[in-house]
Amino acid sequence: MKKTLLLILLFVVCSVNAQITISNSGSNCNFSNTSPMDTYSISGIVNGRNSYISDNVVDCSQNPTQPYCLSTAEYRIEWSGTEWQLRAYFICEWQLGEECVPNGNTSGALYATNSANTTLPPNGDWVSSDYIENNFDCNFILSGGEDITISVTGSCSSDPNAYGDYISIPGEINNGKNVYTKTGTSNCSGAATQSSCAGVPQEYRIYWTGTAWILEYGACVYDSILEECIISYNIMGTGLAFNNSDTNFPPNGTWTSNAAGCDFTISGGEGVLSTEEVIKTDYKIVVYPNPTTGQVTLDFGKVISNATLKLYNTKGQVLTTSTVFSKNKETLTIDQSAGVYFINVTLENGNQFYYKIVKK
Repeated sequence: MKKTLLLILLFVVCSVNAQITISNSGSNCNFSNTSPMDTYSISGIVNGRNSYISDNVVDCSQNPTQPYCLSTAEYRIEWSGTEWQLRAYFICEWQLGEECVPNGNTSGALYATNSANTTLPPNGDWVSSDYIENNFDCNFILSGGEDITISVTGSCSSDPNAYGDYISIPGEINNGKNVYTKTGTSNCSGAATQSSCAGVPQEYRIYWTGTAWILEYGACVYDSILEECIISYNIMGTGLAFNNSDTNFPPNGTWTSNAAGCDFTISGGEGVLSTEEVIKTDYKIVVYPNPTTGQVTLDFGKVISNATLKLYNTKGQVLTTSTVFSKNKETLTIDQSAGVYFINVTLENGNQFYYKIVKK
């Protein structure tokens, strides 16, 4: 019994201390001293989830010159409450005695984010911050974390193989967003001859065209010039199915089908409130300015005795909740990063209204 318990404890410890790795596929991502491209280990808990710190331990005393001292950073991966963030903490300062010493800095510079609501940092490509975009050519790729799995369900007699789970391909993006392929699908490159190429099943993928999310399939064909098996995607206008929602991840819900007699429903992606919910309530309450840089005013048109305000992100998560008493106006502050948000107003009589807000 003791041996079994010991083995279980060892397994748990090994699992908890699994490492996260950040790599880069950009052409200009060179930092003057320490780099975020490293392995990361668990360092504690932040906002209810594991936080990670780069394994390259920072020692300020090992930086004999001022430029190296000031550019020395400790990198951390943390859950902010609404998104995963990669931050650089510049924890060294140069003293007049020409010595590099710790400065106790607790404010990290934002390098990259991923808004997937996962238990562990999500695998795949992360979105670079404005600072990184303006000064470097970096494409941060995380591995060793949690795969984002998109599920496709429905019914289709002509092409039932499109249903199943899709995961993001590390390092492969299209128009700035991850590409997802169906798990368990054979890879064309594994077929060495023309006959073996013809026997490989179709591949399926979900990707962003720049204007719509597309679900499409491709067949393996043998290229006689290259003498290898390659994938040829059969794009039927807008694939097997499509969705025009401009979301960071494939949007949940029913997609528009291009295949006769087939329907496709997506889950595990990004939830969005319907346009109809937003439009039907616009005449009730005036919300301004929109877009906003952070603050929005809700003008109710008359004094209301009691109302509850909730701020949602595009994944349907409640970010803030507040209550209004005996007012005709209320100001709401959006402290989160730039993006699309929704305000839900619930009046005393139970009526609910939604408003789509864009923060610049």
